[in-house]
Amino acid sequence: LPSFKLKSHLTASQNKITVLNAPDDLTEDQSIIVELIKRHDNNTAWKDIAILGRNNRELFDLSQRLLKENIPIRIEGGENILDNPVVNQLISLLRTVNNGVGESDDLNLFTLLHYFFWDLNSTEILKSSRLASDSRKTLYSYLVENRNEFPSIAKAIDKISHFQSLAANNTFPEFFERVFQESGLSEYLLRQTNPGILLSYFQDLFHFAQSLSKGKTNYHLSDFVSDLDTLARQSIKLPSSEPVLQTDAVTLTTTHKSKGLEWDTVFVYRFIDR
Repeated sequence: LPSFKLKSHLTASQNKITVLNAPDDLTEDQSIIVELIKRHDNNTAWKDIAILGRNNRELFDLSQRLLKENIPIRIEGGENILDNPVVNQLISLLRTVNNGVGESDDLNLFTLLHYFFWDLNSTEILKSSRLASDSRKTLYSYLVENRNEFPSIAKAIDKISHFQSLAANNTFPEFFERVFQESGLSEYLLRQTNPGILLSYFQDLFHFAQSLSKGKTNYHLSDFVSDLDTLARQSIKLPSSEPVLQTDAVTLTTTHKSKGLEWDTVFVYRFIDR
């Protein structure tokens, strides 16, 4: 490390602290995966290993890579659903539907079209954005006027417009279920190696929406967006209900939540900023 050195006060030579100065996040993640597999192959149980991070957002990114390598994990203490990047993509879509896709600024629409559940070609999105700029038109206007040139993107725009109609004619829980299925989000999640954790986040979000709408016959998308804004202003978290995973699993938790807990092997993840 550039400014200070970690020292081990342990007497056993094989348990000394090891520091990895990785050049980038991907290298660090891959190094952890290699070391996890190595230790497990040498008879260290998964449950005796923990990875400590600064926040749940960083741990979520790592958790998806671990699951792809078939390394069992458990997230200690639950994540704030509203901080989850995948949930945030759905919330961004809901906000766009609520505000009107035609009113969406170019950057917001450009970002939205890159979300995984549309399964769109990023080169085509970039090309349409440049042509819209050259024509001095908004991205939305250009795509509507030139839908035959970019049929897949135009289909996504049509779907967002369809969601606006659904939002006006359905209560929010009904609307949520339709968007979750028709956007392609549900299908995408089920294609993942271990969809259980991600699916549980959306289930928790849906149950939260149901609780907000309980006893309200006219609870719609605009009401839900307003409630989300209230949660953000008051810094209220929406904790996930931790899904049931294997008992023999690597623990992912924040340094704050790890107080008083012990493991044989501990990784301190992204200890410093690069």
